[in-house]
Amino acid sequence: MEKQKQLVARIEEICRDIAVNDSNVKSLVSDLEMAMSEPLSIALVGPFSSGKTSVINALLERDLLPTGLNETTQTIVRLTTTQDGEEFISVSGARHPLEKIKDIDFAEKQIVEVKIITNLFPPGTVFIDTPGIKSVFFGKGNAGIRGFSKC
Repeated sequence: MEKQKQLVARIEEICRDIAVNDSNVKSLVSDLEMAMSEPLSIALVGPFSSGKTSVINALLERDLLPTGLNETTQTIVRLTTTQDGEEFISVSGARHPLEKIKDIDFAEKQIVEVKIITNLFPPGTVFIDTPGIKSVFFGKGNAGIRGFSKC
């Protein structure tokens, strides 16, 4: 439970650092504290280039998912944590070593699955990174909102 309290404090700190509205931070912290007894799933949704992927990278303390000034996340990325096993990325059913993540073209894919090893979060924690709202990719084919229900 101590790790989960530290997680909530860390999320609160990161949100403040990126200037998220204070009432939104309080609401987020309250929701996270209520959800502590269940496996944690965090979906990041917002305008494109608003820092959704950067928040995930900051929480994981890794420069893992690609970021940029333009619309970088063009599909739903479902990242699951574990404390052992193999790190990988799965695109259209094909597994690749995690170190290839920045070489993979995510365009037009339904959902990209990523599995990482970390002790920062309980095993099974899921982060869902989405294309930006109003992004040309958000509603495009299966990469958009229709694919979100599969997460």
